[in-house]
Amino acid sequence: MALTTMIDAIVALVAAVPGVGKVYAYRRFVPDEKTQIDLFVADGILNCWFVRREATAARDIGPQLWRSRHLVSIEGFRAIESGAESEKAHQDLVEAIRASLDSNRALPSAAGWLREPVQVQQFAEAKMNPTGVTCWYAKLTVQCEETPMGGVGQ
Repeated sequence: MALTTMIDAIVALVAAVPGVGKVYAYRRFVPDEKTQIDLFVADGILNCWFVRREATAARDIGPQLWRSRHLVSIEGFRAIESGAESEKAHQDLVEAIRASLDSNRALPSAAGWLREPVQVQQFAEAKMNPTGVTCWYAKLTVQCEETPMGGVGQ
């Protein structure tokens, strides 16, 4: 499953960024507060990220051959802290994630490749997260494809 392999590679790159909390390969919804804390809190604060497909476009490249181009979204939720650096900390995480992915356009383990630099689609001062708490929010997107024949795609 090429899409799953690409998402897993992106999850690994996002999770390796210092300061990023918990990272999941799908959106999580939970029934109770204890589960929310277990799944979404890292180092004592809300800090979680979801990597998932948002859309897929396919194009023909020959008889009975096609290539899928996946739009993958990376959504991050982080606690709003009282200090003046709260927004900056979330902005810095967003930029660190972009840098990590942009420097790994050929995804690890030949999982695929990123067709373009990471885009920041939204950065909100506050958004209701899966736990119902107001927090910092960011949505990043990137287009990715399978690596054709072991090389860089077209």
